[in-house]
Amino acid sequence: MADKGKLLQQAQKFLAKGNLDRAIKTFRQLVEVDPRDHRLALRLADLLARAGRKKEAIDHYKKVAEVYVRDDFTPKAIAVYKTILRLDPELLSAIEKLSELYKSQGLEGEALSQLQSLFEIYEKKGDEAKQIDVLRLMSEIDPENLGFQVRLGETLAKQGNKKEAAEAFARASTTLSRRGFHDRASELFEKIISLDPDNVAVRRELCSHYLESGHFEEARKEIEAILAVDPDDPRMTLLLGRIHFQLGDHDEGEIKIGQSLQLFLDAGELEVVMREFLFVAQTYFSNGELSESEAFYRQILSVKPDESRALKGLVAIAEATGDSEGQAGYLVSLGRVLLEDQNPKGAEEALSKVLELDPANQEARALLDTASTAAEEALAEIEEPAEAEAEVVEDTGGEMDIVEEPTIEPLELTDETGSEPEAAAETVEGEEDLLELVEELPEIDQEDVDLTDDAPAADLHEAVDDVILEADEASVEDLPM
Repeated sequence: MADKGKLLQQAQKFLAKGNLDRAIKTFRQLVEVDPRDHRLALRLADLLARAGRKKEAIDHYKKVAEVYVRDDFTPKAIAVYKTILRLDPELLSAIEKLSELYKSQGLEGEALSQLQSLFEIYEKKGDEAKQIDVLRLMSEIDPENLGFQVRLGETLAKQGNKKEAAEAFARASTTLSRRGFHDRASELFEKIISLDPDNVAVRRELCSHYLESGHFEEARKEIEAILAVDPDDPRMTLLLGRIHFQLGDHDEGEIKIGQSLQLFLDAGELEVVMREFLFVAQTYFSNGELSESEAFYRQILSVKPDESRALKGLVAIAEATGDSEGQAGYLVSLGRVLLEDQNPKGAEEALSKVLELDPANQEARALLDTASTAAEEALAEIEEPAEAEAEVVEDTGGEMDIVEEPTIEPLELTDETGSEPEAAAETVEGEEDLLELVEELPEIDQEDVDLTDDAPAADLHEAVDDVILEADEASVEDLPM
């Protein structure tokens, strides 16, 4: 095997004498001796380029660049590909690879510059398929560049790819619309429709554009075109209803809202979107658009008659408009629904309001009696007797005995020094039983009860009574509306 050091010395001598051919031959030997020394391969490529043998030089540069890419030495690979392009500025494979490497390094500007050069080459050659590939890459790197999108759309249209051309124009139009250039956006959208009139995705983009620019009539036409292709789209139907409201056609708007709700119901999605519908109705109400709010609430009830939130909304609208008769009617319906929902207290409040508005309303009075009875029964179930006899079950080897609590008499003091011994002992024993009862009630604040040996039994009885009374009051307040 030849000595690397000696070969290097020979190559240097040949170069010093200007003998490129002998120097190139020597460097070929060096590359064979040490193929892992990429500096030798680059030096060989340099010499080939100096000798005017560009193709051979590029081949050697490519080999080194590929090794750098494989070993993740991207900056070195970029430098080599740039050298290649100095030798052959129109070498497509090198331009593509250099653009890819720039992009991987986050150098979008440099990548776009290379792609622009590549596009111009393909344009000169008349290769529209390759132009489209390059424009797609450019659009991916810089999606906000309208020029790339429009040029891509135009080139695709020339190729007869109308669907993708329309989508490219739509992206550009959406960007223009977002930036406030509505006239220019409209021109592009006209191209879109002429290219692909049945493209629902593009028509959705166009509809959004018209809504953003306040062209509600144009938006209505686009939605109707979408529904002609997909008549069971509940969201487009809902949007059409709201646009009818905006255009002043409230009757048609309410019809579309109802159709939308029915479509959601048929699809099993009504509960998922119910909050959304209620929110829209409340928003209309808050903005003073009562007829729109009422239409939403009415249509909600058409598909879900027991929706208490919609009934409450209609009650609020009737009250706001001074329609006491309508308010009473909705309150009766609300009371009936709340009774069915096991909410007698809420039903009582609604039905009591009806009788304030219409004292002669017999239906409300009958329902109120039912609600009051149900409320009393519910209260009775949660109340605990203030003075119930405690039953303690004792294990007597299989037999169950009922043991009554002892009767506790107040402690009577005869003087400052104490009381009669027997009475005092009896009272203390009774106090211990009562203390156990107090400790078993979690509602009692132990700090409010004097548990010392000096506490009179009468004070303990009073503390227990107070706690039981507070528990009863709390249970009533906690009844659901």
